[in-house]
Formats: sequence, C-alpha cells, structure tokens
Amino acid sequence: MHASLSVTFEAVPEGGGLPEYYAAARGRLGENFQVTNHSSFRDGYVDVMRAETPVAISYVKRFYFARDGRGCSLSFEAREDVFPRASRWADYIASTLVFGDEAAKAGK
Repeated sequence: MHASLSVTFEAVPEGGGLPEYYAAARGRLGENFQVTNHSSFRDGYVDVMRAETPVAISYVKRFYFARDGRGCSLSFEAREDVFPRASRWADYIASTLVFGDEAAKAGK
C-alpha cells in the first residue's frame, strides 16, 4: 500500500481564522483537485478530493486547522484502489494532532 502525508504550517492571510485559511488553501490548489466531500473535523474542516492525471486517479484527504493567525493542513494522498484503507489511517493520524492552544496546554 502506498500513501503519503504532507504537513503544512503557514500564516493565515490577514491574521484570519479557519474560513480565511480554508479559502486561501483551496484557492492555491486549483481546479484539478475536485472536492467530493467537505465536512467538519474536530475544530477544523476535512475535504476529500479527487485528482486525475493521464496515468492515474488518486484521492486526497486534507484536514484544515487554524488558530491565532496560523494555519495547519495535513494532506493524505493515495491511489484510488488504496484510498478506502488509507482514509481510516488519515483520520487516526489527524485526530492525534495537537495545535495552537492545545499544544501550549499539553507542554509540547
């Protein structure tokens, strides 16, 4: 099974929160990443997106979080045939993320 994880931390445009971070991040992805599902996840959002090339179809599960003017995204990508199994793994990994206030309280 092949799946990949990318983690991004960046400033939110104009010091905004989750809606601004999500809009900026989605705008950078462009039309090649078609959102097939969007929902809430903990204190953020999660999108399932489909990406197609001439060679393969893959799915991306991307989690978005933002606090105190900083944004974080976790992107999990896997081929179409592997994605259903990798998707549960992505949920588990994303549920362990400690970000912003939570990290300070936990002393991390």
